Amino acid sequence: AGSSSAAKYEDPKFKRKMAERLREWRRGFRAAPSKTGASFNVDAWLYTEGKRPFVSVKRRSVRGGKYLFVIDFSGSIRPYEEEYKKALINALEALQGIGAQIAVFGFGGLKVGRASYSGLFTLKRFEEGPWRRGHSSRLAGGVEADGGTPMAKAYRRLEAYINRHRPEYIITVTDGAPNNIGLTKEMIEKLGRKTEMVAFGIANKESTAKMMRWNLKNLGYRRNFVVTDLDRLPGKLVDLIAPKE
Repeated sequence: AGSSSAAKYEDPKFKRKMAERLREWRRGFRAAPSKTGASFNVDAWLYTEGKRPFVSVKRRSVRGGKYLFVIDFSGSIRPYEEEYKKALINALEALQGIGAQIAVFGFGGLKVGRASYSGLFTLKRFEEGPWRRGHSSRLAGGVEADGGTPMAKAYRRLEAYINRHRPEYIITVTDGAPNNIGLTKEMIEKLGRKTEMVAFGIANKESTAKMMRWNLKNLGYRRNFVVTDLDRLPGKLVDLIAPKE
């Protein structure tokens, strides 16, 4: 039953499109501050306070990159629950396909056997290895939109884990309406000193999307986007975690 529940969200076109965008991004190169090199760069010297004053050219790659997802399945997500599951399952499988390291935490309703509860949950830790079909099945059949939006609490609970694993990106999937806006903004700013805090949402109409975009910008995420058409999500997500330079 678990695998069949995940299968209904499978979208080969979505995964293919995202994989193509990732391959396209990886074909390029980027300039990065370095301790040694042939080219001294004043901006790099200022930016790194003299620690890495040179610029070296490196090939872009997300292989082995660490991405920690925080997924909001609170009650307010219910109108978009199916779209969120489809987007997440296909995006996570596509990222796994190019060798990314993935961890997924969240909050909302969680079913375990015949029991169910609402609160914080863990779908996958970095220590568990690759994202597998069993993880997709648990997301498809075990998670449901329910309860409040304890975003600040979730970030606070994850802070020690984030400090230990140092993911390159924390990708929050949400409508941007936490229980406590002030504390959430504080945690986003605090964690943003150590990693890239980015977010995206899915809406069913443009007026809702506009409100979500404002919410996400107001919370202080470094980059964000909201889509009303899932076909646009693969490219947008790649741009979020692999920005053009």
